[in-house]
Amino acid sequence: MVDISNPLVLGIVGTVDTPFRAVSIATEGGYAYVADQLRGLQVVRLNSSESPVFLGVATTPRDANEVVVSGSYAYIAGAYSHLVIADISVPTEPYIVGTVGVGTVLGTANGVAVAGSHAYINRSSGDLDVVDVTDPANPRIVGSVETPGSGYGALVSGTYAYLACDTAGMVVVDIADPASPQVVGRSDTWGSARKVALLGSYAYVADFDWGLQVVDIADPLNPTMMERIDTEGYAGGVAASGHHVFLASSDFLVFDVSDPFNAVLVADMELPADISDVFVSGSYAYVTDAIYGVQVIDITDPANPLIVGNVSAMGSVLGVAITGSYLYVAGDVAALAGNATLLILPAQCDAVSAVVSDGLPSVSRLLGAVPNPFNPQTTISFDLPHQANVSLRIYDLTGRLVRTLLSNKVAGSGRNNVVWQGRDEAGRQVSSGVYFCRLEAGRYSESMRMVLVR
Repeated sequence: MVDISNPLVLGIVGTVDTPFRAVSIATEGGYAYVADQLRGLQVVRLNSSESPVFLGVATTPRDANEVVVSGSYAYIAGAYSHLVIADISVPTEPYIVGTVGVGTVLGTANGVAVAGSHAYINRSSGDLDVVDVTDPANPRIVGSVETPGSGYGALVSGTYAYLACDTAGMVVVDIADPASPQVVGRSDTWGSARKVALLGSYAYVADFDWGLQVVDIADPLNPTMMERIDTEGYAGGVAASGHHVFLASSDFLVFDVSDPFNAVLVADMELPADISDVFVSGSYAYVTDAIYGVQVIDITDPANPLIVGNVSAMGSVLGVAITGSYLYVAGDVAALAGNATLLILPAQCDAVSAVVSDGLPSVSRLLGAVPNPFNPQTTISFDLPHQANVSLRIYDLTGRLVRTLLSNKVAGSGRNNVVWQGRDEAGRQVSSGVYFCRLEAGRYSESMRMVLVR
């Protein structure tokens, strides 16, 4: 759990390990429902922000890929089970009440959405299944439609589902009659459609190797490509808010789409690693990557985004969600020796401005290592707004502690530099590879990636 009441200073205040890899999170009230890839549904109590604890487990037949919560039920999409429904009315005793497709050849379910009395299952094959969940104990597929391409992401809006179908582009399915869903439109997006965001009568598609695609969906039966914007890197995530679209590519890109016919790039922010997804809430964007975790970006002025915080999971962040006053981060976290971890952080993100006075930094910040990659040594730098007790440790990719450079030592305000000579606690040279440096100063903590090349 990460406290983001002040986005300028983020600190993990609680963690809980799930048995394997947490790939999706949904929240309801004071609970988090985690899809653990091998161990099904994990229920975590969040009321005590300092110590999230497991309340119950509902084991699914096999891989759990995504979970959504609606009312008193959790809906879990998986590889072997297709759809599992768990009763979560008593969080300490969740139990499976219904399943669809266990042990069949329906294929992997990559995503699930719930609207009214129906769940919509997006298969890796690209097919869309409509499941009647009026009676959760007896869910049944009432309609299916074969769609082109492989299913990656879906949105339901009104009587239409908009699917990101890989090389087949964006596919529109009429779901007005759940028993007879029909593919009614398609827009070839050139690349590999990964995610869709809707804004008014336009769809914005993260098209992987072909950047951002703008599609007019005023007539869902005839979606019309309006603009193709090639971007560097691979576009894997997209979000829309107001008159702006935020794209997760190699960089964090912001487009002004006041005129959808002429989307204008207004900001191109380079981040430490290629970002994989983006989530927008209020005045902040949360971007994820496989190395540094989550970067918090102030988008009050979309043309001038500003990094104001960082949550380093020291591994692959697989999901981010905000509900109530907390930010929930799911990832395959190397710092915990490969165990998946749920990080939960208070998420009241009021606008905060950085103030610099007397030449001192306004916030604690791990600045980086120079050189990086390095051989045989590197200098790690960090800023402190005031004197503080600091710990600085080096970990390898498995999360094993390699070297403690500082252990609760007093460091002065301003710029601080510490040299790591590429040696472990016993003074032995460590091998070439990726290492993580973690700084802790009071409630502040941050990690960064370093590469040693012998």
